[in-house]
Amino acid sequence: MELDLRFNKNIHSNFVELFDQISFSNRESFNDFIDSLSRSIIKDIDWWAQNPASRNTYTSPLFHNFCSIKFFIDLINKQENEIDAVLVDSQELKKIFEEILKRNNLVKIKIVYRPGKLLIRKRLAKKLFYFQYFICKRYIQNILIRVNDKFNKDTIRSNSITIIDTFLSPDFIHEDRWYGNFWDNIQEHLKRDIFFVPTVIDTPLSKIVKLCKNSRFNGRNIIFKDHFLRLDDFIFAYKHKHRVKRIDLDQILINDLDLSGLVWEDIDNNRDIQTLFESLLTYRFISKLKKHGVQLRLAIDWFEGHSIDKLWNLSIKNNFPNVKRIGYETYRSFPYYLSTFPIQIERDAQTIPDVFAVQGRNCVECVREFLPNQEVIVIPAFKYNHVLNQNFDSKKRKKIVLVAFPISIDSTVRILKILIEAYNKDSRLNNSNVEFILKRHPKNSSDQILSEIDIDLPRQFSFTEEKSFPKLLGDSTVLVTEASSTCLEAIAYGISVIVIENPSGLTYDPIPKGTDEKLYRKVRTRESLSNSLFDFLNFNKKSEHEQRELGLEFKSNFFEPLTKEGIYRFLDIGENEQ
Repeated sequence: MELDLRFNKNIHSNFVELFDQISFSNRESFNDFIDSLSRSIIKDIDWWAQNPASRNTYTSPLFHNFCSIKFFIDLINKQENEIDAVLVDSQELKKIFEEILKRNNLVKIKIVYRPGKLLIRKRLAKKLFYFQYFICKRYIQNILIRVNDKFNKDTIRSNSITIIDTFLSPDFIHEDRWYGNFWDNIQEHLKRDIFFVPTVIDTPLSKIVKLCKNSRFNGRNIIFKDHFLRLDDFIFAYKHKHRVKRIDLDQILINDLDLSGLVWEDIDNNRDIQTLFESLLTYRFISKLKKHGVQLRLAIDWFEGHSIDKLWNLSIKNNFPNVKRIGYETYRSFPYYLSTFPIQIERDAQTIPDVFAVQGRNCVECVREFLPNQEVIVIPAFKYNHVLNQNFDSKKRKKIVLVAFPISIDSTVRILKILIEAYNKDSRLNNSNVEFILKRHPKNSSDQILSEIDIDLPRQFSFTEEKSFPKLLGDSTVLVTEASSTCLEAIAYGISVIVIENPSGLTYDPIPKGTDEKLYRKVRTRESLSNSLFDFLNFNKKSEHEQRELGLEFKSNFFEPLTKEGIYRFLDIGENEQ
C-alpha cells in the first residue's frame, strides 16, 4: 500500500480518521513547539513575518508535517499496517522518516520524495524571481496610488485618531465585506477621527487608480499605506530575504528528532510571499505614522493571526506603546486554523492585540482555548445584520438545497460529485421535487467546475449568479458546504446544515463545539449524505418548530445585536467620552 503524506494531498481512507485524531490531539504540542522556537528570537521582526511563526495552516505545511511525524511514529509502533511506500513533498520530512525507520530497523518501507511538477516550478520561480517580481509590482502600486490619490497627510495630525485594519478590492468598494454595517451605525461626530487602513487585494495594476478613486466615494475615511511608504521601506522589505538567513534557530527535538530543518524548509519555500512583503510594509507604515507626528487613540486589527496581523500589532506596540490594540475576530475558530487562536509566546512578543472583540458570547471561549486569561469583549455582529433581522419562515415548503462551494477547485469538484452520485442513486431524492442551487466561489467559474467532472449535471442542479448569500439562504431548506462560517448563518436562520468532511485529509470543522446535533450532520460517504438530505428535507411540523427554537437560541449565543453600547465597547469609548 502507498501512503500519501504530501501537503494538501489525499491520505488513504484507511488512515484518515487516525490522522485526524492525532492531528487534533497535537494542536497544543505544535503550539508549544512554536513557543520553543520563538523564545530566543522573540524580538526578531523577520521571524514574525514568516510562515512558521504565523501558524497559518492554510499556507504553511509545518503543522501538517509535524502531525505526519507523530502519525508515522504511531503507525510504526502499532506494526499493523501494510505500507510499502510513503510519498512526501519535503526533503526534510523524508530524512526524518528515514531516521525513524532506521531506529526501528525497518527496511521494507520506502520513503519517496515526489513533490509534483507544479510545486517544483513554484519553488524554482520563488528562488529565481518571486521576490523581485512582487516587490516591483508592489512598488508600482505605491507610485500609482501616491500620484493619483490626493491625500493631505497633515489632516490627520490635528487629533488623536483611530485606525482600522481592513482590505479593499474592486468587488467590495461600496459593500464592506469585513466590517458590515459598522460604519453606517457610528455617530457622525465620531467618524471624523476614524480611518480605515486597507490592504489592496485581488486588484491588477491596471485597476489600481480606479479602485482608489472609487474608494473615495464610499463615505469612509481612508488612509492608504502608500502615502507614507517610500523607496527605503521597499528596500527594507526586499532585504528580508538576506536578513532571514541570519535568524539563529535553536535546535528543538520532538521525539528525539531534530525538526529545525523542516522549519528552514518552510521559510525557504514560503507559499505566501505577498503577505510576507505586505506585513513588513505594514510594520514600516505604522512607524512612519509616528515619524510624521500622527497621534493614535486606538488601533483595531482584522485578526486572523497571519504575519500581517502580527507585524501590525508589534509595530503599534513598538511605536505607540500606550495605544490599546483591539483584534476584531468574527467566528473563524476552525480547530485546525491555528493562527486564529492566540498563544502565550505571541502575547509575550506583543504580536497579538491586547483585547479581542468577538461577535457573540459563545465565541469568547474559542479565543481563550490556548490562552485562558486573554481579555475578550463581545461586540455587535456587524457583518451579519441579515441574520439578526431574519425571521423563521414557517410557510416555506419548497425543497431547496443550497450548496456553498469553497475556493479550492478540487474540493468543489469532490463535493459536487458526491452530491450528484447521492441524487442519482437514491430514488427518495430523484423522485422528489428537490432543487440543488450551486453557489460557486467567485474565483471559480461554473464552466471551470463542470470541465473537471466526468458525469452529467442533473437538470435539478443549477448554478446561480445571485451574489446575495442572505437571499439564497432565505429561500433554502438545507445548506451543504465544507469548511465555512456560512454554517453559522444557516443554523441561525433555522436551516439544517450538512458538512461534507474531507474523506482524505483534515476537515476544518466549522460547527462550534456544543452545537445541538439536531441542527447539522457531518458526512463522509454518499450513503450518509443521502440519508441526511432525506431526513432534513422531510421535517414534520414538530421538527420544524424544534429547529426554529434551537436556531433562535443559537443566534442569541453567536450573533450579538447591534446596540450603541456595543459600538462604544468596540471603539473603547467610555461614558465620559460619549
